[in-house]
Amino acid sequence: MAKYAYYDPESFIVLDWMDTDLYNYPERGSLIELNDQQWQEYANSNKCVWINSETKSFITAQPPGHFYKLEKGEWVFDENHMLLALVEIKKSKIQQIKTHRNEVTADYIIIDGNHFHSDANSRIQQLSLTRMGQAKQIPEGLMWQTKNNGLIALTNDIAAQFESVTMDHDMRLFANAQQHIAAVEALEDIQAVMEYDYSTGWQP
Repeated sequence: MAKYAYYDPESFIVLDWMDTDLYNYPERGSLIELNDQQWQEYANSNKCVWINSETKSFITAQPPGHFYKLEKGEWVFDENHMLLALVEIKKSKIQQIKTHRNEVTADYIIIDGNHFHSDANSRIQQLSLTRMGQAKQIPEGLMWQTKNNGLIALTNDIAAQFESVTMDHDMRLFANAQQHIAAVEALEDIQAVMEYDYSTGWQP
């Protein structure tokens, strides 16, 4: 019976310290047998430990930063790993921008300082109101709920603008989202992508 270090053959980090005198373990590959001194020094240290794949010795020096890997016992910057992570983080940030665009798109449009709901059901109503407004058929005294001014008198002039204002609203928000997405795509630093602020340029 003996003591072993069980490690990941790709990252070379030690995953488990195995004392077969005390426990029965499932059969595993990627093992290094330890002597008593090594067991006391490493297994009981509560530190992250890696394996030098060339010498099968132990490494306790921490990597100097993110995206480093062990090669022949030395920490080497892994550019491919960093670039893959950068791509994934950009995808996440871009999805956040698109989600925010959709939320703002469905929030409200602005006509004469009034904020009108812009969700799907409201848009269906507003298409009919546009035609009625253009034909001067909005009943006098018709009251309509806004998001910022409560009930207001809906006039032919306001109603006639629903469709065109909605189209301008959607195109403006799409263009703003594309500007933010392009800015994110141009970034080459992961931290800069994570901290990118896309809160500007949505509603007037």
